[in-house]
Amino acid sequence: LPPTDEAVGTKPGEEPTEPSSLEQAVVNLYPGTVVTLRASSNPRPRCEFLTACCYLGSSKDPQLRTQAYLDTLASNSFISLGLYNRLQKHDPHQRYWNTTNKYFNFNLAVGTTEHRAQVLSVLLQMDSFQVWHTFGVAPIESFDCILGADFCQAYLCNIRWQDKLMELQDSCGITHAIQGDADFLTSRKLDLIVPPSEVNRAIQSPDCLFLMVQPVDTSQELSAEEQDFSTFRSKLTDALTLTDGQQQRLDCLLDRYNACFEKRTSIPKERIPGESFKIALKEGTQP
Repeated sequence: LPPTDEAVGTKPGEEPTEPSSLEQAVVNLYPGTVVTLRASSNPRPRCEFLTACCYLGSSKDPQLRTQAYLDTLASNSFISLGLYNRLQKHDPHQRYWNTTNKYFNFNLAVGTTEHRAQVLSVLLQMDSFQVWHTFGVAPIESFDCILGADFCQAYLCNIRWQDKLMELQDSCGITHAIQGDADFLTSRKLDLIVPPSEVNRAIQSPDCLFLMVQPVDTSQELSAEEQDFSTFRSKLTDALTLTDGQQQRLDCLLDRYNACFEKRTSIPKERIPGESFKIALKEGTQP
């Protein structure tokens, strides 16, 4: 049965303890923290899995059928804006989903702009497993549903790569085997991430050309990733001096491709829905 108003905001498997979200002020789920859509620190080895099928909402509505991508290092569970719009359209009375009085701030993999994610409580159904789980709504594109560290810590038991199955344990202690997407799992053998305990089995699998063994401590991997992002950020300097020949060549290139360097006369267009772009101007000046 769908939860009543009193159940909005409760964790899966808990008894309702909060009053209706309509009676409460909006609160930050992670106060003082900005959630990133990049991989985050997590004590368990990284594992990835794509379900063959899942439903967020009614399993009788084919428009709400999608696939869930599980990543043990994903910072949080998310659903896409597109799926959120489909939930509103195909379940306007919110029988299988609810808004909550919670939100959290997040930023994208590129850029430092902070965005606000509304938190929803949605009925998630994968094969025999079903649970009410909370998701942040974000402009993700690759998948409609991402199951992050919060979901993994609560329900994930094991990923059986060779059998293309994921084992989840619900709040009653019952273990459910979830069928994986065969094409995704087969293709991931070219870039397979497995815990040390599965190495021997993985290297005996057909088409296993490249194997990465995920360390138990992921801090070094995350630090290297952050360093890579810093390296790719554009940095301009006037300290470099050019010879006469280099300057002449540069002038020729600038003249030839002059159209690429036309001065901007207006603020750049919005790239992400809801993202604001503002340039601080000195008083009395014009852009």
